[in-house]
Amino acid sequence: LIGSASFFGGLSRLTFSLVVIMMEITNDLTHISSLMMGVFISKTVADRFCHSLYHAILEVKCVPFLDVATKVHHLDTNCAKDIMTPKPICIPTVCKIVEILELVKTTSFNCFPVVSVADKSTFKGTILRSQLEQLMWFVYFRGQEESLATSNATTDNHASYEDMQRTKEKLFWDRLPSLPNLPTSDVHINIDLNPYMDTSALFVHETMSVSKTYDLFRNMGLRHLTVVNRSNSVTGILSRKNLVGDRMMDKIKAVNSPVSSSQCER
Repeated sequence: LIGSASFFGGLSRLTFSLVVIMMEITNDLTHISSLMMGVFISKTVADRFCHSLYHAILEVKCVPFLDVATKVHHLDTNCAKDIMTPKPICIPTVCKIVEILELVKTTSFNCFPVVSVADKSTFKGTILRSQLEQLMWFVYFRGQEESLATSNATTDNHASYEDMQRTKEKLFWDRLPSLPNLPTSDVHINIDLNPYMDTSALFVHETMSVSKTYDLFRNMGLRHLTVVNRSNSVTGILSRKNLVGDRMMDKIKAVNSPVSSSQCER
């Protein structure tokens, strides 16, 4: 019993929960002190040699995992624009349905920055890929029910929260594909994304230090973070892949290498 608990403790790094599980299996409290000591020793020894099983699985599956204790504070000479993905694909606040369909079909991004329709660069918010897909299905269902859509006309009747929930449930229970086959008369309709986008989405200035950007991204549990310049124009976007240690260091080395070479020439 103590050997099996110690082995699983060193493999998974579980401590108190593992002891409780073993106690529930055996229904015997006489071995609790020995179990706690065995699990503690196995975890201490295993931490000195390797990662846990769950950490190893994350590395095998290439899941971008952000550690708590890092040395990003040593990179404060660099800023967010050095590690971001430049020139992200943005969506204007008012656009045609055919443009949204083409964007969703040709890309695999989960989130898109929404920009002003006037200058196509001023940051207004973000919208998720799933929201765009549900919105396309809402237009499809409404067209089937009403058949009142006219080409080159802006939709005045926006989908409410209840409408989007009903659309989401119908997609789930009917196992429908991600995008509908909209008729030709509907794909040229202009649609306003203002009621659906997240206007409170977090963003950072491109001159924010790497450590502050990393802490904000990790502590807030974000998946995407838009980067803007002084005129509030979108210049890039950050995801977990941008903040993973090896990839982030490669980008910083690529940014710093021309500077260092020019200094050596001088």
